[in-house]
Amino acid sequence: MSSEELYDSYKTKMQKIADVKYAAAVLEWDQETYMPAKGSDYRGRQIATLNEIAHSFLTEESLGSSLLEMNSATGLNAEEKKNVELSLQDYQRNKNIKSSNHD
Repeated sequence: MSSEELYDSYKTKMQKIADVKYAAAVLEWDQETYMPAKGSDYRGRQIATLNEIAHSFLTEESLGSSLLEMNSATGLNAEEKKNVELSLQDYQRNKNIKSSNHD
C-alpha cells in the first residue's frame, strides 16, 4: 500500500475514533446540564461503552502497524508525519494502559 493510501486509511480511522469520542462528550455534557437524576446510571453506562469502543479502535494492532509503517515512510509531508508521530505516541500510551489493566 502506498504512503498516500495508508494515510487516507489512517485519516478515516482517526475520524471514526473522534466521532465516538465526540458522541461521548455530548452525552457527558447532557449528563451535567439536562439529564434527569434517575438517568445517571444509564448515561454512565452509555458513556463508558462509547469510551471503551474508542479505546478499542485506538489500540487495534492493525492501526499500530499502519502507524509504524507510515512513521518510517518517506512519502508524507511534514504535517502528515507530525500527525502520524503524535498518533503513534497516543497509540503506544493507550496500549500501555490496556496492558497494565490486564496484568
